[in-house]
Formats: sequence, structure tokens, C-alpha cells
Amino acid sequence: MAERRMGLRSRRRLALAAALAAATGLGTGGHAAPRDLAVPADKAWMHAETRLILHSTMAGLSRTALVDNSPDEHDVIAQFGAPDGAVVATLYLFHPAVPSVPLWFDRARFEVEARDLTRRGAPASADPIAFPPSGSGPPAALRQAYGLVAGPLRSTEVAALPLGDWLVVLRLSAPRLTAAALDAKTMEMVADLHLPAGSAPAAVPVTSCAAPLAYGHARPVKPDAGDMILSLVIGAATAQPSAAAASSPPPVWCREGTAAPLYAAYRANGDAHGYLLALGDSGRVVHVTPSLMAQMGKGPSRYTLTLNDLEGATVSYPPFDALPRPEQVFDAVRNGRETGHARGNQVNIQADALKR
Repeated sequence: MAERRMGLRSRRRLALAAALAAATGLGTGGHAAPRDLAVPADKAWMHAETRLILHSTMAGLSRTALVDNSPDEHDVIAQFGAPDGAVVATLYLFHPAVPSVPLWFDRARFEVEARDLTRRGAPASADPIAFPPSGSGPPAALRQAYGLVAGPLRSTEVAALPLGDWLVVLRLSAPRLTAAALDAKTMEMVADLHLPAGSAPAAVPVTSCAAPLAYGHARPVKPDAGDMILSLVIGAATAQPSAAAASSPPPVWCREGTAAPLYAAYRANGDAHGYLLALGDSGRVVHVTPSLMAQMGKGPSRYTLTLNDLEGATVSYPPFDALPRPEQVFDAVRNGRETGHARGNQVNIQADALKR
């Protein structure tokens, strides 16, 4: 039962990613249908870009599935399980648009806590546990176990670990193990990943923002060509990792308002002028920011919406005349009315975008 439920969760994640891909207009142009990776069950698999190796057996669990939800291994899901069903595990390897352990751990933890299956449980620790993913160095990873009091599972755990500008998220569940015993199995699996000792900063769990943003009566308006091009160029540039970005201190994120099942808003360093909308729990984000042209005094007040994907694509949507609420931003993305997109140094504007 537990293994089947884990499989359903993975399919739901794939379905969400496919829906967002369709909504962004990237469709067949930038996304591939989920595909099984042709790796024999008794052979190890190495991720080409990160060199992460997933063995056929890890922490005593056999690999049962290996799926790529992208055209180039930017969103990989692997499933593992014990022969007797005592433990099942799902490993997610993806390239988030914003490589932040605290941010994506917060989304993964929400996924755990919001599910009917685990809603009657309780965290095994008052706060998430920060720990070094390679066994030494800064506590750059986060994990939290839960003890469950009803349903087919007795415990479940989620962990997020940095891998350069990639992320590994683990989800383990067990029908009979206590939270403490499952935590030990999680750490055994972490050890079997043999993650390299890195320089990622210590991870600080996300907390709620101290004060909410001031939202206006926001309405979508006709895009400005200069704003659109600038937001796409800057968005495409931020999608490419740089040494300067890697050496700068990471922002401290707080959660804006109430999280929803398919999205949540976050603010960097208490930003009072905009926010980032995390879509699902797999790395896609929408930046909601004041118009650059307006900031330069060359246009009316506008708020631009720019989506960054896992494969380095950037998509723009019609701006708003005031700061929009997160649900308005999610609806804009879901409705798929893109105004332009960029990848690398190629920027394309929708022919009718400026006529709307």
C-alpha cells in the first residue's frame, strides 16, 4: 500500500510539471513527456551533469523506477523499496531556478504535512534538523521526520540536500518503523549518495514573514516592450549560474501569507516590494517585481511576472498595474497567456503581445 501511494505521489508531481509546461507555452518546444530511463535494475546510473551515482541498491532498498521529467535529465525521479515493503523511498534530483535548500525544503515539507495520509501525524522534532550532507562541513541540508498515528504508515520523512546548484530531495515512508528508526534509514541513504563536501552555506528553515505585503487592486495591463525585453534578458541571465552569484551570501527567505497546495510565495531578505512564487515543489518559480522601466522613471507603475524553468527557460506574462496577490499570479501562469520567452541569448516576443 505504501509503495503504491508513493508511486501515485510521483505521478502527481509529473502531472503538475506537465500542466505547468503546457501553461507556460513551452510544451513540445522545451519539455519532453516523462520517460523511463533505460537502466537495468541491477546496474548503477550516473547523472551526467552532477556525476551523482544511484546504485541499484541503496540503504538496503532496491531501485524500482527511474524517470526523467525533462528532455535532458534536469528533473529526475528514482524510487526505491524494501522487498517486504517495510520502507519505500523517492529521490528527486532537479535543477531549481533558485538553488535554495530552505525554500524547496519548505515546499517539500508542506507536501508532507498537507496530505491526508500524514495530516494526523506530528513532527518528531520541534524544528527541522540541519546537517552536513557529506558528513562534514556546514549543516547545509535539512530533514524532518514525522510519527503518524493513523493510516497505513507509522512514519515518514523528508530531506533536502544541496548538490552544487542542483538539489536532491528524499522522501521515505514506512508502515511499521518509528520516526527515529526511519530517520536512521534516511541518513543511511544520504551516506550511500556519497555527496561531495561542498561550500554550501548552513541551511536556515523558512519562517513566516513578520508583516504581510500591501497588495493593491491589481489588474493585468498591456505590456511595455522595454519592460518585457529587460525582464526576459535579466531572467535568462539569472538562469545561468555564475561565480559571482555563487560567492555572494544567499538570501534569507520568509514565507508570505498562507501556502497553497500548488504554490507558495516567498520574500528574500524581507523584500517589501515583490516576491517569488514557487510553483509546486520541483524548482519552477515566478518573480513578481516592480517594473524596471517604472523604477527608472520611464513608465507608469507596473509589476512584471517572469517565470524561470528548470532547463534555463524564461517566460514573461502580462504585467499588473499594482502588486498582484499570489493566486492572481498562479492563475496568470496556469492560463498560459505568455508575452515572450527567452533561453540563453535568444529572446522571442509574442507577435500579438503588445496589441493586448
